[in-house]
Amino acid sequence: MIITITGTPGTGKTTVAEELSIIMKMKIVHLNELIKKEKLYERYDRKYKSYEVDPKKIKKIKIEDGTIVEGHLSHFIKSDVCIVLRCAPDVLKKRLKKKRWSTKKIYENLAAEILDIIEVEAEEQNKNVLQIDTTKTTPKSCANKIKRYIKTGKSDNVKWLIKFEKYLIE
Repeated sequence: MIITITGTPGTGKTTVAEELSIIMKMKIVHLNELIKKEKLYERYDRKYKSYEVDPKKIKKIKIEDGTIVEGHLSHFIKSDVCIVLRCAPDVLKKRLKKKRWSTKKIYENLAAEILDIIEVEAEEQNKNVLQIDTTKTTPKSCANKIKRYIKTGKSDNVKWLIKFEKYLIE
């Protein structure tokens, strides 16, 4: 089985993936590290302090069975199940501030979370997509929930737009 864990930055992908790899006894690939190591990026954007990556290059990555791939672009990798981690924008804002992200970058990511950008992209790329709300849970409980949801096909239904539209117009 190949599991991808994606989501807006700050939703908990790395910590949840690490817990899930222990629980399910699977290897883990940190996609951002692989992108840098294999030079799968187009260029580095100094203004945003991030790499620009062509999703077509990500789609070509071969992943072996028994692996969890985490990263905000991992939904472009062929997998058996794609997990989209979600987080309430007010909590996400605090997490990104703690990482000392610029105000502009924080609001771009809040908008992406509120508008379901990653979830929509994941649905376009994958047949089996599950959402997990990480807002009020620990990485370990999220990992256990993922394991249960994979078996049942159940998923959280996360829609922030109505509740948090104020973040789009601040």
